[in-house]
Amino acid sequence: MNAQALHITVHEHGNAVFRYRMKTTGSSSERYGACEVCNQHASEVFHLTSAMLYDRKSAGGGFGWTPYHCLSLFGHRECLEARRIGQPVMTLDADTNDANFRAVINGRDVLIGRDCEGFKVYIADSYEALRPSLLDAYRFAQHAAHHPERRRPVTAFD
Repeated sequence: MNAQALHITVHEHGNAVFRYRMKTTGSSSERYGACEVCNQHASEVFHLTSAMLYDRKSAGGGFGWTPYHCLSLFGHRECLEARRIGQPVMTLDADTNDANFRAVINGRDVLIGRDCEGFKVYIADSYEALRPSLLDAYRFAQHAAHHPERRRPVTAFD
């Protein structure tokens, strides 16, 4: 099952960040069995996988993704979407294992990177802000991309 992901969403739950990939299998329950959430037949079965962002302290530092304690379920799209935890923050365009979050907001390239200090926001390759959560960083990036004249200094926390 090497199908391209239909959509990749990033959710934040407490201090944890999760990436969810939803793929279609192209088959029904007759091949994959009943929906693992509602236990009903599905005419089109989807596959949901998740990964959690973690600090790789023992592997040379930096952040990466781990499937440890995460989901891998087959079933109806609606059932699987209901199993995602946390508040949805953003949708990713590229299906990569990179721990950085890339987006285009209002025609400007945005990169949100995670390090030991928090989430750093770069807009058009220029460092802009440090925020404690991914949701705060993404909201800052949206505001800064839409209203560059009203950006607050890098050192300002909301």
